[in-house]
Amino acid sequence: AAEAAAQQAKRSAAYQAEALTAAEAHARTCEASLRELAAELAASKQTSEEQLASERMASRANQAEAARQLDEVKNALSEAKEVIRSEKQVGAALAAREREMRLQAEVLTAERVQQQQQVDQQLGTA
Repeated sequence: AAEAAAQQAKRSAAYQAEALTAAEAHARTCEASLRELAAELAASKQTSEEQLASERMASRANQAEAARQLDEVKNALSEAKEVIRSEKQVGAALAAREREMRLQAEVLTAERVQQQQQVDQQLGTA
């Protein structure tokens, strides 16, 4: 009877050792999966941050271009006003005035575009 109990204890110990080995293998597999997921998350976060930085740079470049175009249009408007002041002939003055009105409309449009880009940029960074 004692030997049967000893055999039973040996089998139980072997079974427990086998179960422990399987549990350790499963734990190693889980740890490896967690490391892979952490690496994927880090890569995804990096990609998102790079994309956001790229979008911000593009937005700033667009805003700078709109400001440059606005300055050009304002300069052209100033030149048109100067032409009106200096022109003596009525026909030439009328043509310059017409150009001034067109340029004023362009200034308004450029200002609206610049304002919209600023709003878009602010919404994009919020």
